[in-house]
Amino acid sequence: MKRIATLIILAVAVATGARAGEGDTYVSLNAGLMYPRVLNITASYQMEKAYGHAIELYIDYQTQWNDCPTCGKVCTDSFWKSRYSYAIGAAYKYTLRKGKNTATRLRVGGDLGGSNRRFAASLEGGLEYAVTLPGRMQLVLTQKNEIMFWGKPTWKAGALIGVRMPL
Repeated sequence: MKRIATLIILAVAVATGARAGEGDTYVSLNAGLMYPRVLNITASYQMEKAYGHAIELYIDYQTQWNDCPTCGKVCTDSFWKSRYSYAIGAAYKYTLRKGKNTATRLRVGGDLGGSNRRFAASLEGGLEYAVTLPGRMQLVLTQKNEIMFWGKPTWKAGALIGVRMPL
């Protein structure tokens, strides 16, 4: 009787498949600094796929600060209105290493949007390191490289930190 019960449980487990994390969805908010003098804020929606890979849809806002021509230092107008961009995009995250509570992913994507009210597009690449905290919440560190077409600055690189919450 024990053998039959064990075989039935094993058959059900194999037939349904065990998918650790596959199908999980998250929302996240990241912020950080990029070179040259850029503040980046990103809100995203992430869908986990097989083997820890993921697809991310995001909204990105960046502002580059410069010295104000009137007062000679960084002020509110020169920080938020000097040069800015906003975009909506998608990224694929390929898992390089997955630990018990950590994941390191290669992040590649692109976005479309505007830069100082003109059309802009960009390609992104970088690394992401996520640590899962109790309650499935994640702390995320992202290294981001970006090349922007039809906008300024053309090349940006930096680091972001954020939190990812399960839905």
